[in-house]
Amino acid sequence: MLVGILFWGAVLCTAIGLNSPDGNLFFFCAAHLTMLTIGLSLFRREKRVRSRSTAKKAAPAARKAKAV
Repeated sequence: MLVGILFWGAVLCTAIGLNSPDGNLFFFCAAHLTMLTIGLSLFRREKRVRSRSTAKKAAPAARKAKAV
């Protein structure tokens, strides 16, 4: 949800910047919101991949413990 808010905030700042006489401030805001969106989405993706890999590593150990 936060990624969506950041993305649409960047789109809104870009639209305001296009229609504003002093658009540099809004483009600056849009660039920062875009960078935050990219960073947050990559962080979540990396966190998801790490949790999957640790779950796969833990599953065989659990099976071995039951077999013994």
